[in-house]
Amino acid sequence: MKKINFIINTLVILVIAFGVITIQSCSKDEVINPSSEDEFPSDMISFDSPKEYSATLEKVISMSLDELKTYEDSKGYKSFGRKCDELYASINFDDFESFEELKAFVESNSEYLKLVEDEEGELVLETTLSSSPYRYFTNNDKLFRIMDKVYKVFEDGVVATSFDNIEKLKSLNVNKTSLLQSDENFRIMPTRYESNISGAQLKDAPYNCGTHANARKTNGKNRTKIEISINYLDTYDINGFPMTIYENRVLIRPYKKTLGIWYWCSRTLSCDIKVAIDVNTTSGWVRGFYYESESGKHDSKLEYIMSGGIVSMGYWARYDMHYGGYDCWADSPSTDHCHLECNKILF
Repeated sequence: MKKINFIINTLVILVIAFGVITIQSCSKDEVINPSSEDEFPSDMISFDSPKEYSATLEKVISMSLDELKTYEDSKGYKSFGRKCDELYASINFDDFESFEELKAFVESNSEYLKLVEDEEGELVLETTLSSSPYRYFTNNDKLFRIMDKVYKVFEDGVVATSFDNIEKLKSLNVNKTSLLQSDENFRIMPTRYESNISGAQLKDAPYNCGTHANARKTNGKNRTKIEISINYLDTYDINGFPMTIYENRVLIRPYKKTLGIWYWCSRTLSCDIKVAIDVNTTSGWVRGFYYESESGKHDSKLEYIMSGGIVSMGYWARYDMHYGGYDCWADSPSTDHCHLECNKILF
């Protein structure tokens, strides 16, 4: 099945205009192995560069559970995200006779499973860290490393620090960054942040479609949901050359309802994704266009980190970035198309 993932000529024009912008990417057929160094914990997945990290994430996030198992086993580790997914996949929902019985099972496995309330007040069974693009890079301590920085993943964001503070990072025993006390050694980055446009940045206000959006279609006890999001991770100084990592992510899932709870199921999924991302830099706004499509894949999800997760430039990218527009749909045979649209005239 054909998968298209590239950057439109707009960035080429911007490269010529600014003379300093490049988008670094790796072949989607290449998976760069996580590095292993004696000074880091043996079970912590580590990367020696932002490029290595980004290329691996882009490949791993789109794998099926079977593909993920084969890949991780070949590298000699088992991520926390995979542990959650394997437990979820082992559940036979027909074995439960009541909501209370199912709820008790979830509570007994609360390290890996959670019941969450959606925007309509309905209960959905999800895995721990299901909203995080980093879940397949975390060990049991929810840690991973890029260069000399260590990251701990929470339900609502990521905390970064230097390796010297790893023990203190491990000891953080809350599940949300919003519950953490201020600490100058830690940098907190929420998974969901709002893009603030003010002052000299107002010229981009008409093209600010936010940093996340979702839509769903429900047909009886069947549902299809699509979600797009931008997750800023960090900016690195590579020999005086700034390099910013952000996750341009799309997640599509089919759900089925039983005992009053929506849960993951497998369906033949299709999609067409078009997004434009505006990055605010010290030299002005930079816009990139990104595309994905799938004509039909039977799985419990379609998930992508769309190419362009690393912006390498001779000037600094600001924290402020957002969608300039999007035109997306997802579909399964059990429901109608669900759509996401904002400034679709861009496409």
